[in-house]
Amino acid sequence: MVNANCQHLLPEEMLFRTANNGDEPGSRRKIGRSLNSDQGSERKLRDRLMETERMALALEVSTKCGLETSGVFAAWGLALLRAGDWSSAREKFSHCLQKLKDSGNSSAESPLLKEIIENLEKSRYPGISKAAAVFCAIGSLKSIKDPSFEVKVPINELKGVVYSECKHYLELYGSHRSMLAFLYRHGRTTQALEYYLSKGCEVELFIEELLQPSLKQGTLDALLSSLRQMDTSLNRWWPTLLAICRSLQKRGRMHTLYAVQLFMEDYLRAAVTSIQFFERPPASGYSELHQRLAHLADARKHLETFLSKYTTWDGHRAKSTGTQVLAMSPKEVNRNVSMVNMQIDITRFLNARETEQEKLLLPRQKDSADGVAPTLFGDMAMKRDLACLVLVNGRNVEEGFGLAFRIIQENHLDGAVVFERAAQTLVSAGAVSQVERLVRCIQSCGYPDRYDTDAVVLAALQELVRSQDDKKDLDLLVKCLKKDVNKVEAYMLAGRLKTAYLLAVRQNRIDHVKRIMALAEAAGQESVRAICAKRLQGAGTPPQ
Repeated sequence: MVNANCQHLLPEEMLFRTANNGDEPGSRRKIGRSLNSDQGSERKLRDRLMETERMALALEVSTKCGLETSGVFAAWGLALLRAGDWSSAREKFSHCLQKLKDSGNSSAESPLLKEIIENLEKSRYPGISKAAAVFCAIGSLKSIKDPSFEVKVPINELKGVVYSECKHYLELYGSHRSMLAFLYRHGRTTQALEYYLSKGCEVELFIEELLQPSLKQGTLDALLSSLRQMDTSLNRWWPTLLAICRSLQKRGRMHTLYAVQLFMEDYLRAAVTSIQFFERPPASGYSELHQRLAHLADARKHLETFLSKYTTWDGHRAKSTGTQVLAMSPKEVNRNVSMVNMQIDITRFLNARETEQEKLLLPRQKDSADGVAPTLFGDMAMKRDLACLVLVNGRNVEEGFGLAFRIIQENHLDGAVVFERAAQTLVSAGAVSQVERLVRCIQSCGYPDRYDTDAVVLAALQELVRSQDDKKDLDLLVKCLKKDVNKVEAYMLAGRLKTAYLLAVRQNRIDHVKRIMALAEAAGQESVRAICAKRLQGAGTPPQ
C-alpha cells in the first residue's frame, strides 16, 4: 500500500497495527492473519479504494483478505463501461455475472444487468480501447473531462453499436422479460415478436412487455400489424391472442378487447362485446339505452359477417384450420340476430313511451334488479319483466301486445306468469278496463287453448280487492270470466257473498255454499249465513 502511495487511505486501526509490527520479520504475514480475524477495517479500505477507482488494489485487498470480489468486479466493469472501454468491461463483468439457469425466471436476474444496460443506453460514444490507457495512466476516471477523448460518430451508427452491446449482455445474462422489453423499447418490434415465439415465452410476458407498452404509447395497431406481417393466417398467434383477450377483459379494457377481436376476425366474440357496450354501465331508463343503439347495430353487423364468412360447418365449429374463433351453427346465429333486432325494436318502443309518459309503468312484483332497465340479454326473470313492461306501457294493451308476445314466444317464457302480472299492474294503475282488452288479445293470439284467461282475470281481481272495492270494476272483471265456477270464486274473493251464494245455488254447487256460509260467519254476515244453512238443510247436507 505504501509503495502504491495509498497509505492515506488506510483506516486508523490498520495504521496502528502496522506501526506496532514495525520492521519485524514476518510482519506482512502477521498483518494478513490480523486482517482475516477482523475484516471490518479491510472492507473500509476496499471501499475507499473503489471510491477512488483504484480497482486493481481493491481487488488485491479483497483477494488477500478473503472478501467477496464480485462487488469490485462490478464496480470496475461499470467504471470501464462509462470510460468507454467496453471490451475490458465485458471481461470484468464475466467474473460477477452468471448466465441464468432459467431465462423465464426474471426474479433471478442480477440488478447489475439493468445498471449495465442503462449505462450503455446513455452512451455518447462507442467503446474504445484508448479509454483504458487513460484509465490506467491517471488512476481516476473522474479526471476524464477532455472532449478529445470522445469519438464522434453518426447517431444512427452509435445506436447500432449500443444496441449490439446491450444485446450481448442480455443474451448472456438476461431473462426473456428483459430481452423483450429492450427490443420493444428500441423499436425492434419484429425482432421482439420473433424472439417471443422462438423462445416459447410465457403469454404474460407478451402482455406486460409488449401489449401494455403499446397501449400506453397508442401503438396497438402497429403491434397487431406486425403480428399479421409475420403470419397472415395468425395461426401461430392464436394462443397468445386469446390470452390477450382474457387479460383485457379481466382488466376491463373493453374497447381494446373489441379492437383485438375485430383484428382476429372473431366476429361472434366482437358481437358479444358490442352487446356489452350496449348494456354497460347498467342504464336506469330506455332513453339512455336508445343512445347506445349503434352498438346493437354493430353487433348485428358482426353476426351477419360471421354468417357470410364461415359457410362450411363441421358440427358447431367453423372449418377454419388453426383458428379458434367462437363458432355457432347458422341457426343459432340467426336466432341471435333476431334477438338483437327485437331488442332494437323494444328499445325504440319503450324510449318513445318513456318520452311521452315521462315515466314508465313498472310491473308489480318485479323479479329483476331495481333501478336497472331490463333487456333481452339478461336472465329469464329479466326477460319476464321486460315482456310485462312492454305489455303495460303502450297507449293501450293492443299496442304493446304484439311485441310482448314475440318476447314470450322467442324466449320460451311462461306467458301465463307475464299476463297475470300485467293484469295486476294494470289494475294497480287504475286501468281495469285494459284487463278486458288484454283478455281479448290473449284469446286472439293464435293459441286460444294455451293460456287460461280466467287465471289472468282472477289475478287482476286479487289486486282489485287489495286496492279497493269498486262494484263497477268488479263486475267488469267478472264479465271477462268464462267459467261460472270462477265467477262464484270471484265474488267470494271480493266479499260479495250474497251474489256468490245466488250463483252457487243457480249452479247447484253445494260445496261452494258451504264455503260461502263459513266466510259469512267469519265476516259477521248473519243473513247470508242463515240462507246458506237453510239451503244446505234443504239439500240434505247438514251445515258444518
